[in-house]
Amino acid sequence: MRQHIVFVGSILVSMLFGFSARSQEPSAEDQIGKIAAESTCAATNWQDMGVAKKAYFRGMAMVFAEAVCQPDRTDVKVVAAARNSWHRI
Repeated sequence: MRQHIVFVGSILVSMLFGFSARSQEPSAEDQIGKIAAESTCAATNWQDMGVAKKAYFRGMAMVFAEAVCQPDRTDVKVVAAARNSWHRI
């Protein structure tokens, strides 16, 4: 898990600054999508719905990556505020 966090962190930096160490490497989006597709969540068989499409997890991972890169966005602040209020209950 820690390795994925470090890996995703380096991907997010390359997304922010628009560069990659080598041009042969997959794009940041592709790398994030691969991590999401290989996660245990992607294999979860949801009751009455089956396994979610790969595009769903890729999309969720990209939204999360954008939120991490842009913590000052209003929608990110709203979700973060709601999350913090749950801990106080």
